[in-house]
Amino acid sequence: DDTADLLRDAVVGTRRQDHPEDPPVILVIFDWGSIYGFWLHAKYPEIARAVVTLDVGCVPGLLGESTDEALANLHFYGKKYQYAVIAFWVLHMIPGVGHLLRYL
Repeated sequence: DDTADLLRDAVVGTRRQDHPEDPPVILVIFDWGSIYGFWLHAKYPEIARAVVTLDVGCVPGLLGESTDEALANLHFYGKKYQYAVIAFWVLHMIPGVGHLLRYL
């Protein structure tokens, strides 16, 4: 809930205060951040006129009950996934290794 509130404040803060007639934003969300974007839109549906999501991670509750354990697992494995992506990105810069990684 606090995350959705912080994101709402950020979106509202980017709006032009001198143009209140501007339509709601188009919310573009990416990867594991999509989860937070979905939470934001679920709590404040009026904030966006459309939602575009790319490279979506797992959305808790979409395929079953959302529990504290499920969210903890999501964060735990999500971090492992992100660190693996970073590690492969760093490894690809090592001469010869990047070429070999293409064949994994």
